Amino acid sequence: MKRLLPLTLALAFSSCDCGLEPLDQIPEPPVPEPTPEPEPFGAVAGRVCGPDGVTWLAVASVWVEPEGAARLSTSSDGEGHFRLDAVPAGPQRLHIEKGSFSSTRDIVIPAGETLIIPDDACELDLGPRIAVVRGSQYDNVEGVLQELGVQAEVVDVYQSDWAERLLSDDDALLEYDILFLNCRSNEATYAARPDMQERLRAFVEGGGSLHASDQAYDLIEITFPDMIDFFGDDEERGDADQGDSIDQLQATVLDEHLRVALGHQVIDLHYGLSTWSSMVSVDDSVHVYIEADSPLLNGDVIERAPQLVGFEHGAGQVIYSSFHQEPGIGVDQEQVVRLILFEL
Repeated sequence: MKRLLPLTLALAFSSCDCGLEPLDQIPEPPVPEPTPEPEPFGAVAGRVCGPDGVTWLAVASVWVEPEGAARLSTSSDGEGHFRLDAVPAGPQRLHIEKGSFSSTRDIVIPAGETLIIPDDACELDLGPRIAVVRGSQYDNVEGVLQELGVQAEVVDVYQSDWAERLLSDDDALLEYDILFLNCRSNEATYAARPDMQERLRAFVEGGGSLHASDQAYDLIEITFPDMIDFFGDDEERGDADQGDSIDQLQATVLDEHLRVALGHQVIDLHYGLSTWSSMVSVDDSVHVYIEADSPLLNGDVIERAPQLVGFEHGAGQVIYSSFHQEPGIGVDQEQVVRLILFEL
């Protein structure tokens, strides 16, 4: 038979708190903080082209700077395409830059989607201030600039007195971003004035760009004597003008991005005048865009001679080409001229 405990003992067992909190004093468990929603992201994609709307530009810098975050950047491919991922959704300012040309636009990034900028809005619309020295009638870089859609009001053309007007003091050339020296730009005054030479070097070192072609080579040789080895005696002006006339000189495009933009590696260069200035070799720091076997008036050939080169000096850039910069010079060659202008 089951035995029953005395009532007082049973009550003692039932009232023992055993060291525990009374039920009405046990705290409620903390309520977890709600997990914040992840910040939404999207992307932007498009193409980069020159002011003409059809010259696609490779290696253009593309970036946004989200508020409170690090810059997000990419670059365009050989056909001008770009895509920038992981951009915070909402309003952003898109920056695009190639050489001295740039563009900015306000965009709105859609969450989880890609904003596609149409091809007809690809132009770099903020151009540099440009000075052109008019030399030979057969070299006409200002005509190429016009075809590219560069506005005439940002281009000033100088004649044979260019050195006196631009390099007689420290300030005149600083009004410009790029100086173009057409073939046969007058160099007599410049060659006799070391102070002018120093001002041109300072212009490039400070971030300016310099482009010269064919028989303006003396100006490059005087200003940057160690960068390009031209044919002939360096101390005799014009001695490199020994290239033999040839309408179609088969050349090899060495620059990867230029090759992709052209669609092929071998192009024809046109040297239709009686003679042109020949490069032999370049310093290791000089970038060779195009090379070819160069025939000379004496019957010799300079094998794998540079035809288009570029190098940095301080914060600026120098480009030299043995061939002219003019409209109608040839489909591939004119496209090379258009593309190389955006290296400056």
